[in-house]
Amino acid sequence: MNEVWQQLDWWEAGLFAALMLAAWFGSWWLRHLLRKQLRRVQQAGRSSLRIEVLKSLVPLIRWGLVIAALALGARHFRLPEALAWWVNEILQASFTLLAAYVAGSAVSVALRHWARSSNDEALTRSRMTLSPVLAKGCRVLFFILAILLILENSGYNVAGLLAGLGIGGLAVALAGKETLANLFGSLTVLIDRPFQVGDLIRLADIEGTVEKIGLRSTQVRTPDGFLVSVPNQNVTTLNVVNLSARPSRRQVFIIGLVYDLTSEQMRQAMKLVRELIEAHPQTDHVWVHWKDFGESSLNMQVTYWSKAMDPQGFLDAIDELNAGIKKALDDAGFGFAFPTRTVVLQKSSDGPLRSS
Repeated sequence: MNEVWQQLDWWEAGLFAALMLAAWFGSWWLRHLLRKQLRRVQQAGRSSLRIEVLKSLVPLIRWGLVIAALALGARHFRLPEALAWWVNEILQASFTLLAAYVAGSAVSVALRHWARSSNDEALTRSRMTLSPVLAKGCRVLFFILAILLILENSGYNVAGLLAGLGIGGLAVALAGKETLANLFGSLTVLIDRPFQVGDLIRLADIEGTVEKIGLRSTQVRTPDGFLVSVPNQNVTTLNVVNLSARPSRRQVFIIGLVYDLTSEQMRQAMKLVRELIEAHPQTDHVWVHWKDFGESSLNMQVTYWSKAMDPQGFLDAIDELNAGIKKALDDAGFGFAFPTRTVVLQKSSDGPLRSS
């Protein structure tokens, strides 16, 4: 009888070693194989969702076999009953948490693929904003379910625990009302979509590019390089100007020409400016008008809309147009006005010279 137990001990020890080797080398080989297959599928331009999901399941295989080997080892060493119970509970809880982690990773992979699958650029940006929040929410949900399952398997009354949490939920809600307000604010932003990641926005006195929309705050990168975190409850209560949503950017300025010009010359100058701006590839809807008679100049108001939406491109277009307008007017002989004042000296019959 002792020989039988001894043979069984050797068999269990061998199985323990085989499971450990299979856990590490088998999962390494499977990950390497899936990585090569994924690279081949991506180069061919086909959908890689199935392979990416399978790749996210590799940790379940690796650590699942490790937990199984540890369970077999605990049985092999014949631990005391109390210690064996604790080891068994810890291993079961570890496998449950592992399954929740792997499920969250698989859902995250699927959501990332869903976000990239649209051919519509605006829809893709919206999905890229929404998918990380959904993925984080699914991870939290899976871990909550895993913890409840662990407590249920350990003999705790989960129903009574949930009832107790419901009684204390009001106090928790009152204590964390700011957090809840930010959470509901993030849901409002994601559903209403006043802006998306990558948009240039103006919120109160903050202007910058949206880098992240989280569960608590929205992160905006200002032109100075500062990263500003705006609580989502403020986003829902303040006026948000989405600068990226406008189809073009307006530029308005005044050109002052000398009073020596005739009306016909003024018309020629306006025509010259209008044609020059219309010929630029980054402009649209040009308005040029003789606005008024200034103190020292005949004022021409120029209004045009630029199709260059990024700040650098917009400033480059303004620079090119200003240089072109200056050169064209100089070549045509239209002089730019500058502030002048005429002083008339009069001599009275009984006194010194007076100015008027």
